[in-house]
Amino acid sequence: MDRINFAEFIPAADSWFKKGMALPKNTSADTDVLSAGAGGQNSSIVIIVKSKDAITLASGKTLTVTIKTSSDKETWKTLHSESFTTAPDGQVLDYVLPPSSLEHTKVTVTTDDAAAAGSLDIYAKYIPR
Repeated sequence: MDRINFAEFIPAADSWFKKGMALPKNTSADTDVLSAGAGGQNSSIVIIVKSKDAITLASGKTLTVTIKTSSDKETWKTLHSESFTTAPDGQVLDYVLPPSSLEHTKVTVTTDDAAAAGSLDIYAKYIPR
């Protein structure tokens, strides 16, 4: 099955989790929280993660992108996590939020590389069904 290139869709102004997020260096960083009640959207919201500036990782180091959901912004449940050991270029990840998504969603970016460089654009897009 061919993948749909969701990165070609233009994001709405209020759908950014983080624009130009610098990669964390040997730590984790959270995006802003999007409160859209995505679980009630019939799997019509996709989270898109793209490299804004070239990503560099040292040999053997990892970049991990984790999508989390919460009903109260306190307790977070992981919906999806993907790790990369080579620097991704262009579209890093697209993930359609499932009906099990709760009211609030955020993305956590983690590296184990103290010299990680580059930045990400992370946003949500509504895909009509």
